[in-house]
Amino acid sequence: MAQLRSTVERYLTAQSPQQRCALLTTVYRTMNPEVLLAGGCDRSEQLSAAERAALRASRIERVQVQGSDATVTLAPAAGSDLTALELTVEHGEWSINGFVARSSGSTSGSAPS
Repeated sequence: MAQLRSTVERYLTAQSPQQRCALLTTVYRTMNPEVLLAGGCDRSEQLSAAERAALRASRIERVQVQGSDATVTLAPAAGSDLTALELTVEHGEWSINGFVARSSGSTSGSAPS
């Protein structure tokens, strides 16, 4: 559970696209249509200063683990539509495999199965 929380915290506080990309699953980085359309992970993870501040202000509210998958619900943060992260174990470590946004209420950007 500590490694799972650490992965989420590192994503929320990452200062560069490369740091955020390193926390995403291989499948998400290489097969997600949103990432591919953006021109790759580094481009898809480029955030404005305001977006980075909103991520840093997000806090873990609830963690649900089911086997090698988990959903981490975030407390609302001003300026961010991100409400949850979906994680899975990859190569023995928790990695982010999708995002849930407030605007749609559904999974946004999940990696294909």
